[in-house]
Amino acid sequence: MYKKRSYETERLYLRILKPGSAREVLNYYKRNYNFLKEWEPKRPRNFYTLTYQKNQLRFEYNLFKKGTHVRFWIFKKEDNKLIGNVGISNIVMGNFKSCYMSYKLDRYEINKGYMTEAVKKSCGDYV
Repeated sequence: MYKKRSYETERLYLRILKPGSAREVLNYYKRNYNFLKEWEPKRPRNFYTLTYQKNQLRFEYNLFKKGTHVRFWIFKKEDNKLIGNVGISNIVMGNFKSCYMSYKLDRYEINKGYMTEAVKKSCGDYV
């Protein structure tokens, strides 16, 4: 399904991250804690640690290699700031072709069309 680790739109980069990017991901979650908590599941205590985020990125990258899950982290081109992600999970190919999609965006970046742009690119021919 997804062969590349990154894609580009007019204003965004969509990247599948490895554990080396855990600090950026951790900063994103900390920066948006109050904004996202209404929709996020209850997180384990260690979720907001660098170790947890490294392990999570490693886990998700392995699922990407298996073709069952992909999470595209969204970066603005203008400043390369991480502003959210689009997750595609439970990927089933063949005749059935189905998946679940989730997304989240930085509180200061909503209502600017970024998520629409990211979802269109990340789903491409599949929607």
